[in-house]
Amino acid sequence: MVALELDESLAGKPELTLAGVFDRTATAMGGRMLRRWLHRPLRDPRTLRTRYHAVATLLEAAQHTAVAEPLKAIGDLERIAARIALRSARPRDFAQLRAALAVLPHLHAILANTPSPLLQELIAEFGSHDNDIRGDHALLMRAIGDSPPHHLRDGGVIAPGYDAELDELRLLGSNTEQFLLGQMYDQALTAQGYSIHLDPNIGPTTVTYGALLKGTLAKNKPKVTFPPAGGPIGLPADFLIATDATIVAAHYGKHADDQWSVDEMLALVRRVAAA
Repeated sequence: MVALELDESLAGKPELTLAGVFDRTATAMGGRMLRRWLHRPLRDPRTLRTRYHAVATLLEAAQHTAVAEPLKAIGDLERIAARIALRSARPRDFAQLRAALAVLPHLHAILANTPSPLLQELIAEFGSHDNDIRGDHALLMRAIGDSPPHHLRDGGVIAPGYDAELDELRLLGSNTEQFLLGQMYDQALTAQGYSIHLDPNIGPTTVTYGALLKGTLAKNKPKVTFPPAGGPIGLPADFLIATDATIVAAHYGKHADDQWSVDEMLALVRRVAAA
């Protein structure tokens, strides 16, 4: 077998082997399958004719190039599936699995009308798992970050918004002072029958604290613009927000510690609610 140089070259040049000459596969899985077939060739004429017909169908319709492009995005699903089964998968394995699941419907659409019995069997198998494929892809889209790290220990694997408790821990780890201030506001306002909402996403370093009021608020609400005319960007800002998401009061800090105190917040809430 070695002397035949099916996939191992005596000169150490893989491109000179039979596999090296034949291999035009788009994935590592396809390359490994080709080598297995070379070592264990089929002798069933019916199966061979079915495969030849499938290949000829793709070539005649010039679909082989259209199929190759999405196949390149699939990656090595065999290895990924093996690592998942062994519980040794890495974060980027799940990102690659997500990308593979995303292109499967495209492959289904390309091959849907191909007049090949073998390819139609593959399409039917795709269709039987269509709901699972879409469900798993949607789960991975929600759960895994866009560009996860190589290792789980590096953090940032789980996407923001997937787990509320994890999001809270991330906020605590990255901005402890603002988190504690929000907790202080929360406890103080809860004692008065209100709740607090912390949203650190308005600007790069701008944090907003808005009390979500219960009951009817005054109709005359001040008009607040963001950013304030002539005001600096990057300083803290406090917003009192009604249940309909309307800003009823605002305070733009002039320095890093210029924010409403808890007493000022409670007094403002009572004043607005009583108006």
